[in-house]
Amino acid sequence: PIDPTYPEERIRYMLDDSGAKLLLTQNHLVDKVAFDGSVLVLNGAQGVYHEDGSNLEPLSGPNDLAYVIYTSGTTGQPKGVMLEHRGLCNLKTYFDQTLKIRTSDHTLLFASYSFDAACWEIFQALFCGATLYVPTSETILDYERFEHYMTEHQITVATLPPTYAVYLEPERMPYLRVLFTAGSASSTELVYKWKDQVAYYNGYGPTENSVATSVWPVSEDERAGQLISIGRPIPNHRVYMVDVHGHLAPVGVAGELCVSGPGLARGYLDRPELTAEKFIPNPFAAGEAGYERMYRTGDLARWMPDGNIEYLGRIDHQVKIRGYRIELGEVEAQILNANRVPSQR
Repeated sequence: PIDPTYPEERIRYMLDDSGAKLLLTQNHLVDKVAFDGSVLVLNGAQGVYHEDGSNLEPLSGPNDLAYVIYTSGTTGQPKGVMLEHRGLCNLKTYFDQTLKIRTSDHTLLFASYSFDAACWEIFQALFCGATLYVPTSETILDYERFEHYMTEHQITVATLPPTYAVYLEPERMPYLRVLFTAGSASSTELVYKWKDQVAYYNGYGPTENSVATSVWPVSEDERAGQLISIGRPIPNHRVYMVDVHGHLAPVGVAGELCVSGPGLARGYLDRPELTAEKFIPNPFAAGEAGYERMYRTGDLARWMPDGNIEYLGRIDHQVKIRGYRIELGEVEAQILNANRVPSQR
């Protein structure tokens, strides 16, 4: 998925780097960027749709590639993260058993579809038979208009960045029963505003681990507000706090948060050295099937005595802006590149 609002140079890079052979687009975006492969205009000729309602033959297995999401890179160019079907399928257990999403639910697509959070929103609707609503960017940019949209369409399940949810008022969205925040750190203000109004969950997870790694059921924690957590690993996922010597850190001691399990990405597309650096053999699984590798997130965290995880920050220069991962090295590379461009005056 590529956001058409991206700069042309970035779009061209992602198309070239991914080796995409087919581009799905719309009429008003056809001339956005030159593409050498096949182009299919989805709102073009009537022949595109054949109104065939039969199911497709199943061809993909759990270890087949499902999608590639591009994230900010330290070199000045984004890097493609390769995710497999099993990572998304593993989320269905959580949607069913914990969030209890049903066919009667109205869910929301808030995230840009070029951001991996959109996979969480889209597939919770597809897996559970809920109805997915897609607000316009104009609606999202206006808090009052967004609250009206939520009420008008009786939205019951929403996933929002904490920095956005804190500006909304629960009483203006009476149908909302589940609020899930992710993408950046939650806050005491946010917790107290929502924990008694809906079933509020705060999640954590890098793109490299199929969207979600751990979740904190805020509304169920009596100490919510006194502490802020990213919860515990979701089903089938494992989390390790690793010190600088490669050993497991004790409870209460900070370490690099490393993850393992079915959500783990294959690695970075055509970046074998970076893949080998970040996806390493898991020394804590003793060869257990499905947990042979783990991903070094670069996040600093520690186990709390009750088994929850406290997020402490980054061990590198990555930052989060409105839920998006930004590598400051990429910003620096672009600034240095701009400084090299001769003046046109």
